[in-house]
Amino acid sequence: MRIPRSALFGASALLVLTTGCSGESLREQHPVQWQACGDHDVCAPTGAAKETAGPGRGASGGRRVLDDAHTELASLEKQVRTAVRVDAVRLGVRVEDLGKGRVRCFFVHVRGDSDGRTQGQLDARQELEGRINRLLAHTSEIDASLARALRNAGNRSYASLDEAQSERAAELAGLGTELTGKQFAELNSIMRFNARDADFSTAFYQALGGPREALEFYGRMSLDGTAGNDTARLALTRQLQRNMGLALASATDPDNKPHLSASWGSDFRRLGTRHIAVDPRFRSNPYGYQVLGGILRYGGYDARFINPIAGHVVRLHHEEPARFMDGKPVGGLDLDRGFNPSGQSGAGYDPLTSVLQGLGHSPDAAKPFFSDENAALGHGHFDELTDPDFEWPADSLVHPASDEADHARDAGPDALGHALEAAVTGSAWDADSPAAPRRDGQTPGIMQRVVDRYNAARADGPPDPLKDSLARMGAAYIDDLNHSFSNRRFTSPRRAFKGSSVRDFMMLVAGEEDGYRALAAAQQSYVTSGLAAREKDGQERAIRFVENAAKVHGILVESRSHGIREEFRNAEDGEPGEALLAVQDLERAGERATTQPFLRYAQTMGMSLPEQRDVINEIETNYRSGKAIISDNEKVAR
Repeated sequence: MRIPRSALFGASALLVLTTGCSGESLREQHPVQWQACGDHDVCAPTGAAKETAGPGRGASGGRRVLDDAHTELASLEKQVRTAVRVDAVRLGVRVEDLGKGRVRCFFVHVRGDSDGRTQGQLDARQELEGRINRLLAHTSEIDASLARALRNAGNRSYASLDEAQSERAAELAGLGTELTGKQFAELNSIMRFNARDADFSTAFYQALGGPREALEFYGRMSLDGTAGNDTARLALTRQLQRNMGLALASATDPDNKPHLSASWGSDFRRLGTRHIAVDPRFRSNPYGYQVLGGILRYGGYDARFINPIAGHVVRLHHEEPARFMDGKPVGGLDLDRGFNPSGQSGAGYDPLTSVLQGLGHSPDAAKPFFSDENAALGHGHFDELTDPDFEWPADSLVHPASDEADHARDAGPDALGHALEAAVTGSAWDADSPAAPRRDGQTPGIMQRVVDRYNAARADGPPDPLKDSLARMGAAYIDDLNHSFSNRRFTSPRRAFKGSSVRDFMMLVAGEEDGYRALAAAQQSYVTSGLAAREKDGQERAIRFVENAAKVHGILVESRSHGIREEFRNAEDGEPGEALLAVQDLERAGERATTQPFLRYAQTMGMSLPEQRDVINEIETNYRSGKAIISDNEKVAR
């Protein structure tokens, strides 16, 4: 059997093929011997490998594993070639082999060049370096899995490389807290590159035994990893948390083939209110939902799996708000010890925060979750969770009456904001490159409810941890917010929200500096791209567009001006003259931002100076109109 050389020697081989770097001796680093094959880029097994691939039980299994490895590594090789020979060249960087499957990317000095780089170029270089290193790490993992599978081929026939990898992962997981650092790293490496593969993830969870066994394993590992001050162990446990979440999302998606049976979901719900034996030192063992919550924080889940769980958790909280927090350990334990090793948004004892974080990564589940009614509650999840009297648990081991406990209550509203972001934008709240909002029959309705619920006209404002999410939601819907102030349809029809609610929503969000920056940046981009798109539509449509946008920009600027005045009014040592200077600076910047996009457009279109002046006058009129909308509203509020 003959397969490409790159499919046998992992990361170093790919480096040789794509960069020409020498690297280490391939035969020395690979545990299987391969015969020399000249310059034809193909190799045939010899020695131990040839024996395992020979006649007998292991032969067909060995061939299947080799075929799988070949397919995966060939794909990785193609990606590395593109990164090194196309992306790196286009960016002007060189890829250097550091050995042991690692590279660094650096800009090549050109004589006479100042070597100054924009932040965008620096970010692109870092992304490229990280991408290549991830690809090479993946090849190393496949290389190791292949060698291990071939060594076992005489005793075990694998149907695929995925089966060999899932079996090894389950074998390592069986060691539990006895895993050495090296073994733990191996488990994470296998899961890292295979968690989203349904063949692997389904087999892995099945190998754990079932829902209860999966919870017991993760519960013990998370408590072990968050105990004490072993930072290396904690880092490995954080990786496991993410890997198990991604794998569970893949394994429970009914559209994947294969996938876990629906009984896993019903069993998780049954176990959610039962204690899971994880640590004899606990006063009482945790509920299943507390342990499961740590896993659900990662992965994009199918609504058919996560929404019944999330709905059940919300109902349980409604019936007994302190149910889960009353059973958390007290006294003498590490304050960070729990089921959320990531340390983000709670210690992991409140499953409500956990499932909301899960929905924040699962937009197609978050949409129906916030749109549907919960029969047991008599109203929807949106109304339940945004009720001003809703009691958010303090997801922490600190004393309930301490200041730290009050801060720990921020985790819930923060997670709620993330789930709402996913619901209205159609992307995970923390996606690296979020796509443009994917609107459908549900998303505008949810955004309308957000706008109606959180605005300056209401006395019960949003919790502080929710405000950054409101700003990002507003920025994602900046086009629809603009349409809400237009008397005409100047582009394809879009959902226009209620004008008064939008005004009050923007006044609330843009009243604070971070919110203003987010909305103003989105508005600037919207206007610039909108004018560019209208260069072929005629000047009348472009002028109507930019005049309406000027009104919205005026709303944003005056909202922030109002916020500045409020901040200085409430500051103990604030002086009115300081507030005035800040507002004046804001005004000047706002005026420039309002007119500059049009002036660039006018120059491109060859408009005469008198024509430009007429439009600028209209832009300024609309800008002042937008400011008046907020200032009038401010007077009424007083």
